[in-house]
Amino acid sequence: MGLKGCANPCGQTTAVTEIARVSTKGQLSKLRSHQLDRYLLGRDISYKSFRLADGFVSEVYLSCMSVRTLGFLGDPMPTEQLAEQSAAFYALEFCNAPHE
Repeated sequence: MGLKGCANPCGQTTAVTEIARVSTKGQLSKLRSHQLDRYLLGRDISYKSFRLADGFVSEVYLSCMSVRTLGFLGDPMPTEQLAEQSAAFYALEFCNAPHE
C-alpha cells in the first residue's frame, strides 16, 4: 500500500502516515524551547485551522522568532489534528534548515 500525500502550493508533499507517526507539533515545541533557552509561552506557537469541504488545513504561527511572526501552511488533511501536524512539519523543516 502506498503513502497518500497532498501537495502544498510550493509543490512539496507530505505523507499522511508519516505525519501521523510522529508528533511534529511536539518536536517543533521542543526545538523552539531549546533554541530560545526557555519554556515556551502561549503566544510563541499558535495554530489556526480552517474547515474544507473534505477535511481541514491549518497554519502554525511562530511569534517567538525575533520581532516578526512567521506562518507555515500545512497540507489539506482529513482531520484537524493531522492538519496541525502537517503545518508543524513545514515549520520544523524551516527551523531545522540552515539560514544565513
